Amino acid sequence: MKDPRPPWHFAAIFAALLVVCAGVFIIVSRRPVPAARLVQYLPFGDRVLISIDGLALRKAGLIKAVPSVAEEADYRDFVQSTGFNYQRHLDHLYLSVGNNETHAWVVGRFDWKRLQAYAKSHGGDCRSVVCRLDSPTPGRKISFRRNGSGILALASSANPDAVQRLFTKPATAPPPEPPPQPVWFLLPHATLQTAASMPDGSRMFLSAISTASHAFIAIGAKENGFQATLDALAPNDQEAQQAVRELQAATTVLNRMLAREKQTPNPRDLSGVLTRGEFSQQGVHIKGAWPIERSFLESINLAGSDK
Repeated sequence: MKDPRPPWHFAAIFAALLVVCAGVFIIVSRRPVPAARLVQYLPFGDRVLISIDGLALRKAGLIKAVPSVAEEADYRDFVQSTGFNYQRHLDHLYLSVGNNETHAWVVGRFDWKRLQAYAKSHGGDCRSVVCRLDSPTPGRKISFRRNGSGILALASSANPDAVQRLFTKPATAPPPEPPPQPVWFLLPHATLQTAASMPDGSRMFLSAISTASHAFIAIGAKENGFQATLDALAPNDQEAQQAVRELQAATTVLNRMLAREKQTPNPRDLSGVLTRGEFSQQGVHIKGAWPIERSFLESINLAGSDK
């Protein structure tokens, strides 16, 4: 049964994109999944996929955030209780979120004995290669297991053995080739079609790409600052062209709304980001780019070196 709650409205997705998730988990088995193929083992289809390159963000001094998505409370508790410090220990995080459950691969440095102790101290147990315990989220169980050295698989689901799904490659087609940026979200068609239930401010942007089969939203360095990008795959050239027009119109409307209220875009909040979007069409691809100033990242506790 699908999660009846809409995933995240466009603005929340945009902000969360900049958030270095601390919610994490890891994997070990007798037949480990190759690290380079971890994404291919995540449930996809109608799920949101998230990738965060902790090594790259640490190098750029952008790994001081905490998760802003309420659904990741399980993972925050997990990280805090096991002593895993994502600012220093996280190398890469892959998440699949949807249908009332989350699956994750975490690449980094972990203390397996402490992880096992965490499960037992929370009323759980570790049998065979899987540890299981109750989740802080009602109706969910947390399950996790290792995948060789430095990789952990974790799941939060009503199914107490949900983590095992990460060790069986999905029968569906693999996710599209991801962008090179250190942080990206892959939004499936099902998520893009939730525009009607979104707040007015974000509805205009999300509805513009609601016919796309999927959309990548990513963030990375750009000259002296940062940039968020959009790459959505439309059904045909005409749909892509129409989406670009609607995105441009949404940006114009947002600027006019601010002007009518005698406000100016603030570089420290989303108004300073979304009002500066530029869009184009490349065949069936809908392209977008939003420059981001460091002050915006600092305003959500993303910037600064890891000390």
